[in-house]
Amino acid sequence: MVLRVLAIVGLASLLIGLGYLVMGFLGWRGPHRRARFMRAIGFACVYPLVFLIQQTLIHRVMLPAMARERQQSRQKRVDEVAFVKRGDKAPSFKIRDVDGNQFSTDELRGKVVLVNFFATWCGPCLKELPHIQAIWQEHKNRDDFALLVIGREESDATAQGFRTTSGFSFPVAADPDRSVYSLFAKELIPRTFVIAKDGTVSFSSTGFVEEDIAALRTELTTRLGAD
Repeated sequence: MVLRVLAIVGLASLLIGLGYLVMGFLGWRGPHRRARFMRAIGFACVYPLVFLIQQTLIHRVMLPAMARERQQSRQKRVDEVAFVKRGDKAPSFKIRDVDGNQFSTDELRGKVVLVNFFATWCGPCLKELPHIQAIWQEHKNRDDFALLVIGREESDATAQGFRTTSGFSFPVAADPDRSVYSLFAKELIPRTFVIAKDGTVSFSSTGFVEEDIAALRTELTTRLGAD
């Protein structure tokens, strides 16, 4: 709303300035021609400064403030529907992946565990999963690392078919009734959690943001150290 008002004011100022210039030139031979012309020239000189100040306010003050407000609003919504936050003890759960392997957080204590929740219809999930695949390729041979991608409200068949058609190789499990997802949150996907070796959640993200992927990689590097 504020940006729209500023844009209207800027456009109005531009039109007024052009009007002054046109009137100044058209009225050159009429009465008070010198005063009109000087006002037109004066406005033409001042307008660039006014425009520069306006654009500076928009890009240096208004837009950053609006971005902060959007981020705060988003984070508030994320926090309201999250049951697990950084520093909390990770919920204990067992689930069998589509390949028949059992995944138990209690049995994985002492390892860094990456858990990702997705759905096959979720656009942001589809953008994030290639990054999860890349992380899996980098760390899958480590003895102190485990990863599981969980399809919320997906069946074994859909989760396995999605992995195959997408060319992914990471372990994937189905959570058709949200029994595992509901331990972590009420809604919103994708969600990614890093469970540290002591069983606490050391990283969490919701949605797909490039900066979060960089932060996730940094967290894993910190927790795992060099190979």
